[in-house]
Amino acid sequence: HFELIELKIASDNPLYAAVEIVGYACLWLLARIDRPGHSSALLNAERIDLTVLAPEAYYGRFPVTEIEGSFDEGVRALGRSMGVAMSFSFRSLDDSIDAGNLPTPQELLDLLEHALPTRLA
Repeated sequence: HFELIELKIASDNPLYAAVEIVGYACLWLLARIDRPGHSSALLNAERIDLTVLAPEAYYGRFPVTEIEGSFDEGVRALGRSMGVAMSFSFRSLDDSIDAGNLPTPQELLDLLEHALPTRLA
C-alpha cells in the first residue's frame, strides 16, 4: 500500500492538482504492465491512494466535495479494471503552512510522517 501525494501551497487550483495526481497514477499503472527487470515494492503494491494535500485556503471557492467524489469514483473504477485498489481524496495541510511560511524539506517530511491530515469531504 502506497500513497501518492500532490503537495500544493500556492499554485494553480484543486482541479489541476487532481488531474496531475491522476496522471501520475496512470503512469504507475502503465509501469505495472511493462515492468522493469527488477522487483519493485511500489509496482507490486495492491493499493494506491491518491491525495491532494494543501492548506485549507487553497481549496477556497472550489466545490471540492463534488470534485473529490467524482474523481474518487473514477479512480476506483480504473483501479478495479486494472486489478488494484485505488482511491482519491483532497486533504487539508496544517494551516500554519502557506506561501509565506514554507517548511524546510525535513520539517515537511516530519509533518507528513507524524500528522494525519484532515480529510475535507
